Amino acid sequence: MIPSITSILIGFYIIIIPPEIYGELCSLIAISFLVCGIFEIYFSIKNKIQEKDLIYMFISGLLNTLIGSILLSRTEIVILTLPFIIGFILSIQALRAINFSSFFPSSNGIKRRSLFVTNIIGLILALILICTPILKWIPLTTITGLALIFAGAGRTTAFSTPSQ
Repeated sequence: MIPSITSILIGFYIIIIPPEIYGELCSLIAISFLVCGIFEIYFSIKNKIQEKDLIYMFISGLLNTLIGSILLSRTEIVILTLPFIIGFILSIQALRAINFSSFFPSSNGIKRRSLFVTNIIGLILALILICTPILKWIPLTTITGLALIFAGAGRTTAFSTPSQ
């Protein structure tokens, strides 16, 4: 749940700030990937007995931790490639969650649909983020923020307990 909340809060913060300081956000986004990765690794190790197939979450946590570490160490290069990095990572997470939604039992249709729709929107935003350097008419901060918000919302939907 902590990676979800972190993604959502950073997404809202990115939307609120002026676009001129986008370059200064590299460290914040890098820390976000690092924190999310560490918590995903922790969650997958802690719940390995309770949940099957958490290897994907573990690998995603390793990938997020690695990307966060690289982003923190190479901030001068990251400003140019940040939309691609975030877009690809978020698109992979959205595809993973869309696949995950197919494993819900049919009795939990609301959670299944909300997970599917949230992550389809997140995937579309991630793909737009990848194309943002080409599509100059879309503010980079807005798309980045929305992509992070929907990624966090998708994680929240995936790991929340269903209400009965």
